[in-house]
Amino acid sequence: MHCDQLITAYGAVADDAIINTSAIQAAIDECARTGGRVVVPPGTYLTGSLQLKSGVELHLAHGEVLKGSPRILDYTDLGAPFRVPIAITYAWKSLIWALDAKDIALTGTGTVDGNGTAPDFHVSGRATWEQVENRPCVLYFIRCTDVLIADVTLRDSAFWMQHHTDCRRMRFHRVKVFNFQSHNNDGLDLDNCADVVISDCHIECSDDALCLKSMTPGINERITVTNCVLRSHYNAFKLGTETAGGLRDFTMSNCVLCGPVDVPHPMEHNGRTRGFAGIALMSIDGAVLENIAISNLSIHHMTTAFFIRLQQRGTRYWPEAPAVAPPGRIRGISTSNVGAPDLTAVASSITGLPGHPVEDVNISDVVLELPGGGTREDAERPVPEKRGDYPDCTMFGGNLPASVIYLRHVDGIALRNWRVRIAAPGDYRPAFASEDATQVEVSDCSCRNPHPAPAVESAPWRIAPC
Repeated sequence: MHCDQLITAYGAVADDAIINTSAIQAAIDECARTGGRVVVPPGTYLTGSLQLKSGVELHLAHGEVLKGSPRILDYTDLGAPFRVPIAITYAWKSLIWALDAKDIALTGTGTVDGNGTAPDFHVSGRATWEQVENRPCVLYFIRCTDVLIADVTLRDSAFWMQHHTDCRRMRFHRVKVFNFQSHNNDGLDLDNCADVVISDCHIECSDDALCLKSMTPGINERITVTNCVLRSHYNAFKLGTETAGGLRDFTMSNCVLCGPVDVPHPMEHNGRTRGFAGIALMSIDGAVLENIAISNLSIHHMTTAFFIRLQQRGTRYWPEAPAVAPPGRIRGISTSNVGAPDLTAVASSITGLPGHPVEDVNISDVVLELPGGGTREDAERPVPEKRGDYPDCTMFGGNLPASVIYLRHVDGIALRNWRVRIAAPGDYRPAFASEDATQVEVSDCSCRNPHPAPAVESAPWRIAPC
């Protein structure tokens, strides 16, 4: 017989002074015997780490807040079952966690609040990756199968909002995420997960909104994202930065990718009010990216629309991994129907490494509006390789030598039906420039530029001399 239990029947009390971990865990453990639903009724319930177990649905009633304890001692250390050597001080704690569980769910219209501003989770200075051990996630599922997260609101984590590793058959539906309380406030991180559907979700955060990582042997695959709003001070959608395995068989459609508009980054002194890239696809640590289809996107208030980067950072994630992984591969990327009306003068870019090109990329039906302002000096500026630097769309420093998109170390790139408008006072860079590029096709593209580079006045879309 399936159980359906209120946590109040096990002694949970809606009181900010009472930690309800034992009572709520007792309800979960009881329902795990036969399978069933644990209900959190309206009110605010303080708790430490909870382990979600096979066959259990944790249901959050409307008006309910499940709030994380402000004491780090109330969070379970998850390092024993899963630890990779990326950082000794990695965040191996979470408010709700599951390990090797099947048929689990987090549902309802209530809220899970990570209490991320509690003093025990405080971050000082800018060395944020040295201060993560005592900053728990809100959700962390490891090697779980048949997972549903639906209708809930997740807010205010001390670290990433949720991290899911080596999970299979996951569904995220109508999930709302608001995560602005600390550094490294990602919205949703998948780490080598498969058969995942993310639909009708709204994610707002100060770090990457939707981020696919690869820190364990394996690969992210068969992932679909549709009808979502992704808002970020960094990247709206990013593969990386940790990418040892990679991503394949991925689709994204009908999404809005946007920056924070006029909301300053809460943790940066410069008060930055733009996101980085709308789409950021990276192979940094030997990953393979292939068979990726992205369509019907609206990109707003980001620095640039596309950032595709193959490089070799050399991070080692598990003991059996090569000491220095060879460069990975990026190939088979298709993007279509993209509108971006308010980008910056930092051009989009697709860049590989010498001898290791980005291959077979098709970007079509694109409408961009750019502010202009690129100088003749920008058009002639040499671009450093930066083989092992931290990757983001500003990594090359200053403006790239193209106003719209810059290609280097690529093979088989097709740009079709681009419509670009550059505002006055115009831009003296060519719209398109490339180095070490083979099999590049540019067709039916136009760029309205009040001041195109003199060498390309009659044909602003061109391959610059290699």
